[in-house]
This record gives sequence, C-alpha cells and structure tokens, in this order.
Amino acid sequence: MEPNNQSQQNPASFMTVTKSSLEKDSWPMRIPQFKQRIAAELHKYLVGNNCEMDIKYRLQPNAMVSPTQKGFYQVFQWPYKVMDPDYPFG
Repeated sequence: MEPNNQSQQNPASFMTVTKSSLEKDSWPMRIPQFKQRIAAELHKYLVGNNCEMDIKYRLQPNAMVSPTQKGFYQVFQWPYKVMDPDYPFG
C-alpha cells in the first residue's frame, strides 16, 4: 500500500518563505540618530520606573547603545523580577 501524498506534509512547510511574505522592516536601525533616540527613550523608561533601584546597578546613559555584559544581564532580568520576584535565574 502506497502512502497517501495528500495526508503527508513536510514538517517544515509552515516555515516556507515566499517573496510576498517578506516585508521591509520599518525600524531604521542603521540610522545613528534613530538608535540614539530609541536608546534614550529606553533609558528614560528604565530610570523612570525605578529599574536602577530594583537592580541596584547604575545605568549609564550609553548603556542602551553599548551595554556591558552585567548591564545587559541586569536590564534583561528586571522585567521578570517585577512580574515574578521568585523567578529562578541560574
């Protein structure tokens, strides 16, 4: 008995990319002024929401553009700690 081709499907078929499915990214990340503005907005949000106090780490103004490993790690964990203080990071 031959397998029914209609019932078998390529497991990766849902990941097929066609030209029509691609859209141009509207975020102009190659423009330095845009990156600086977004970094400044993120820094303002974090400082305004007591991120520095919660993580006990001072965020330098350029930390959003060129973060240290520790700074990135701390900022990444902060939303988790706000939502679930017992979330295990390890």
